[in-house]
Amino acid sequence: MFPVAIPLVALAMAAAGFGEVNARLRRVTDFPTYHADNQIGYIPSPNQAGSFQGRGQWAFNELSMGTDEPFAPSGKQDVLLIGDSIVFGRLTMEHHQRLAGRLNKISGQKVWPISAGSWSLQNEVQYLQDHPNVVAGVDKIVFILNSNDFVGPSSWRSEEHRPTKRPISALWYMLENRERKPLPQVPPEFKVKPKDALGELAALLSTTEIPVDVWFHPKKSELGNPGQLQKHADNLHQRLGDRVRIFHVADIRGWSKKAYSDGIHPNSRGYALMSRGIAATL
Repeated sequence: MFPVAIPLVALAMAAAGFGEVNARLRRVTDFPTYHADNQIGYIPSPNQAGSFQGRGQWAFNELSMGTDEPFAPSGKQDVLLIGDSIVFGRLTMEHHQRLAGRLNKISGQKVWPISAGSWSLQNEVQYLQDHPNVVAGVDKIVFILNSNDFVGPSSWRSEEHRPTKRPISALWYMLENRERKPLPQVPPEFKVKPKDALGELAALLSTTEIPVDVWFHPKKSELGNPGQLQKHADNLHQRLGDRVRIFHVADIRGWSKKAYSDGIHPNSRGYALMSRGIAATL
């Protein structure tokens, strides 16, 4: 019995070792980690960079902005671009393919992106409240918002959803995440308390003269039927008045259902159209 078991154990260990090496070579755990709390919810950890599965490049500076450049006034017009996954982009994108990278090239201005997937307006305003040096250091703020951004704050849920640390085993992580799992409940200690996000933003803007633009990005299903999105735009205008300029992505010339990669995110054509439309207003 034992003479047979020993080779089998050795074989299993060798297979596991090979699998671990293979998973690491494939860079399946080369993804960003997050800081999580009950105020901002979650935010990319600062000072990290990588290439998920060896495809594309991602990076975050000392202020969690989606760039490898330290934040500093550039001598050009500095623009803070803030949003959710539309600004964040896919991990497999190159920097120049993301919205901020495209805007940097087209506008000739310096665009600093801050974002996280599924962030709402409250999460975004919290970042501004937490980083007054950023607000003071830029010449303009541009929000990219959609109808999901007004339903309340996003909270951190789990290590599987937004990891706060690297997994010890790349092989185990790969096996555990072969199938998409339902989102777990938010742990009570990480639950972000809802606030009046527009009220918080209005209070913040009352302390500065920095110009603010808001771009409303429609879901694919909202094209031709923008009722809900328009209600949010009207409410924002009512609350903030002439303190902000409001634009609609759907008004960009050429925007259509062909600009989407899924129900909400732009494809390469969509990002090209969006960047040209936004750049024309900066």
